[in-house]
Amino acid sequence: MSKWLIVGSGGFIAPRHFESIKNIGDEVVGTCDVKSDTNPDFTDYKEMLELVSADAVAICTPNYLHYPMIQMALDKGLRVLCEKPLTLSSKEIEQLPNDGRVGAVLQLRYHPVCYLRPMKKLEGGSIILKVYRDDDYWASWKGSKEKSGGILFNLGVHYFDLLIYLLGNEYKIIESSYSDRLAKGKIDFNGSVFDYYIEIMDNNDGQDRRLTISGQEISLSKQDNLSYEGWHTDVYRDFKGGKVVTPFEACKSIKLIEKCIHTQQQ
Repeated sequence: MSKWLIVGSGGFIAPRHFESIKNIGDEVVGTCDVKSDTNPDFTDYKEMLELVSADAVAICTPNYLHYPMIQMALDKGLRVLCEKPLTLSSKEIEQLPNDGRVGAVLQLRYHPVCYLRPMKKLEGGSIILKVYRDDDYWASWKGSKEKSGGILFNLGVHYFDLLIYLLGNEYKIIESSYSDRLAKGKIDFNGSVFDYYIEIMDNNDGQDRRLTISGQEISLSKQDNLSYEGWHTDVYRDFKGGKVVTPFEACKSIKLIEKCIHTQQQ
């Protein structure tokens, strides 16, 4: 039985981590959050790392804190499972070890659509994400491009990771545009061309997460949030067995996002 610490224990995504740790037979021995009203064991991450003996830490904090918190945990000899994105730049993620000590939560790799992956050639199509987020979203760190990375880092990274996982890491960006609420473009994956459309809507009508590939239209989730699909437990089970989405793998979607942003800026 492994002993876990959770930082960001009072946040939206943390319950998926508590549940998954329990599901795989491990235990949480320390929690940390800056919001004292969520009743964490600690409000100071460094203090928790110093005082509590553990095997691993789950990082559920705002995106801009991921990289320094990963490094601090590694310095204490802990394994790390971190919510997406691991970092907000490819330069940072390339500094992380690829020996199984660090894993990224990119749970769309557990979607049944991944049965298509062994096929030699997949035809192009589209990936569409339309989600509603209320005023609390925009008032939080998620509404800050500096802290979240913006719409592509905060939402698009799951879907770009899925496309690379299915189609490979050879691609050319044909079109790209983005704003706070909308990112869209066209990417050629070695002959398989995909349109992407990622929108944060201001109403709750018509939410959608859909992939069209090789003539098949596939729902990626009908839940209000992707985390409700239950794939976090699969991520934890594999992490416990030594199988992780390494920084090297997670970096591929980060670099694709950076190139999409750069393409628009040209």
